[in-house]
Amino acid sequence: MLKFTDNLKLHVFEMRNLSAETRRLFQSDMRIVVDYLAEGNGYCSDRKIVHKEALIKLLRVLSGDENVEDTLSMMQERGIKEEEDVKVCELFDQYERRGQQKEFERSIERMVLENLEEHRTEETIVGKLVRWFSLTKEQAKMYYDKCARDVV
Repeated sequence: MLKFTDNLKLHVFEMRNLSAETRRLFQSDMRIVVDYLAEGNGYCSDRKIVHKEALIKLLRVLSGDENVEDTLSMMQERGIKEEEDVKVCELFDQYERRGQQKEFERSIERMVLENLEEHRTEETIVGKLVRWFSLTKEQAKMYYDKCARDVV
C-alpha cells in the first residue's frame, strides 16, 4: 500500500493565532475565515463573500453548528443568492437576528410548557404570553397551539 502513496508532509497550525500580517496574505473567502477565527464574534468586515454557500457552511461548523445541510435553503429564505454581492457584516447581522429570534421562540416554548405542566388554562397562558412577550392575542394563541400540539 505504501508504494501507492506520496511522501507528503502536513503542517498543522492554529489559524486563530496568525498575526494580522500573515492573515493579510490569505486571499478570497479564506481571508474572512482566518480573520473570523483570530478576532472572534466581534469580527466585522466589508469584504465581499465570493463562495457564499461554502463559506457559510464552514463558519457554521466552526461556530459549533452540527447540521449544515440546510444552508442552501437557509440562504434562499433570506434571499441570499450565490451570484449577488454580500458583505460579511450583512451576513453576520442576519445570523445574529436569526439567533435572537430562535432564543425568543425557545423562551416562549419553555414558558408554555411549564404552565401546561402546572395545569394552567389556555386563557391564562395566552394572557401571560401577551403580557410577558408583548405579543398580540393572535400571535400568543398561535404559539400556544404550536407548543400544546407538540405536547400531545
